[in-house]
Amino acid sequence: MDFAVTSQPVCEPISLSDVKVFLRTIVGDTSEDNAVLIPMITAAREFCENATGRAIVPQTITAYPRTFEPAYLPKPPIISLVSASYKDKDGVEHELATGDCIVSNDKVYFQNAPSSSELFGVNPISVTYTAGYDMLPPSLRQAMLMLIAHWYNNREAVQIGSRINEVAADHAFENLIKHYRVWWF
Repeated sequence: MDFAVTSQPVCEPISLSDVKVFLRTIVGDTSEDNAVLIPMITAAREFCENATGRAIVPQTITAYPRTFEPAYLPKPPIISLVSASYKDKDGVEHELATGDCIVSNDKVYFQNAPSSSELFGVNPISVTYTAGYDMLPPSLRQAMLMLIAHWYNNREAVQIGSRINEVAADHAFENLIKHYRVWWF
């Protein structure tokens, strides 16, 4: 199922001050480290989102199911349905009524929908919803902090003699996120 993030997160799930506490830097410090750490927070969130298939913070997503069959929506957990529509074979868009598109347990269900033969050829159905966590699960928070710390302390692609630490860090990260992985495709 194709999808697009139509509204990016408005804030990150971990604050700069939380990262500085984790790194044991000076919390009130306004040095050039801020310019390094702020993008790392976003990169760690994006990395965790890609590794788990989940939306880590609330964001708006539009998914494009190909049929009206029940299907899991990309990037759960789903917070709320915003809208749903379909294009008929002539390309005319029709809004689905509130009760005709239901999201439950990260899955979309359609009622009173036309047959698939009456749908447009490309991205005929559009489901827009909000997905993400209101409160970041502790394991995902720890995984993000570990990634940020690793990237902060190892700013180069190759470190001579540090292979053991790299393997241990990868193993710890995988163990923290493995229970959050989802497969919606």
